[in-house]
Amino acid sequence: MPFVSWSQEPVYRHPIPAVRPLACRTQGPASRPGHKGGRLLIPVLLLATLFGVPLVPANQSLAAQVAAAQGTEQGKEMEMGKQGSDGFARVFRTVSLRRPMKLFPFWTKALARDRQNPIFLEDKVLRGKKTWKDLQGEVKEKSGLELARAVNRFWNAFPYIEDIRNWKKQDYWAAPYEFLKKSGDCEDYVIVKYLTLRQLGVAARDMRILVVNDTFRGLAHAVLGVNVGGTVYILDNVSNAILSHDKLGQYRPQFSVNEDNAWMHVRGKKK
Repeated sequence: MPFVSWSQEPVYRHPIPAVRPLACRTQGPASRPGHKGGRLLIPVLLLATLFGVPLVPANQSLAAQVAAAQGTEQGKEMEMGKQGSDGFARVFRTVSLRRPMKLFPFWTKALARDRQNPIFLEDKVLRGKKTWKDLQGEVKEKSGLELARAVNRFWNAFPYIEDIRNWKKQDYWAAPYEFLKKSGDCEDYVIVKYLTLRQLGVAARDMRILVVNDTFRGLAHAVLGVNVGGTVYILDNVSNAILSHDKLGQYRPQFSVNEDNAWMHVRGKKK
């Protein structure tokens, strides 16, 4: 796998305010020197106002939501899918605000293409000579973080290729069958990992695709959050290591999605 920077995607404008597609970029000799990624131009609070959606449920204050986002760590590591506290309630010290899924067509269209062209078939070759059946056999005894690490490592072996090269677009969310043909960039790794874990029995409620800003570099990036025993762990295409979200303080989520819901994020106060 070619060298890829820790967080390498500049933020581009999107027709929906504050929801911009990702245009991933490798870091190395080919990168533009001195390139600076865009930053969020419209605060999440203004976004909610523009769409006429209240930031706070009628029976809950924003202060209460922020307090939830800052809650103390609960529980120890347990298998994914078992009952545990919702780590996403405070992921990267933010409060999640539910948004209509129709605001994220790049994601819903990728899901639709996946349903029409599934890759999780027993004899389907995924990498080298390894089939989906082979991969299932390799991970059948794994659960929790062990399963997440195996899936993360398997798909990270694919080469990193920018959307502009693959699709002649600044941003394109590829379905897994498209990733198999052309590989992809940050969100494409995340999508295939998400859907692989779903096929292996991880519940949608325990995962979110998170589009984040790296505040160290002013760049955007996509990662997969997996809830294990009430703690969200981050699967990233730039590393086979999996860290809990609280170890990655440079990441500030813009929005997150799974199959069932979508969210914008408001930053909570530091303790």
